[in-house]
Amino acid sequence: MTSVVVCSGFDDIRSGDIRFLEEAAKLGPLTVRLLDDAALGSPKFPFGERAYILKALSFVAAVEAAEDSLPPPVPGAIFVARERQASAAQEQAARGRGLSYR
Repeated sequence: MTSVVVCSGFDDIRSGDIRFLEEAAKLGPLTVRLLDDAALGSPKFPFGERAYILKALSFVAAVEAAEDSLPPPVPGAIFVARERQASAAQEQAARGRGLSYR
């Protein structure tokens, strides 16, 4: 099954965030690349708390620390971005690393 990757800070996670992750997980096993505290600047919640909440979601297969929002080089994976966060540069970076972009 194709792996799915999402990258965000998920600071002050809301129901819309959880719904987004649930929909992304329907495409395959979901890995959340969670932006670390330094990448967010001054997050409301520290990395450990944000990771704890994400790991508790049954449809999240893995959570890993990320320093930036670029997709990891995982050829064949699907990189999923929210419509409001999607950008041409992000899509180009994903496709350049061998990922599908949605």
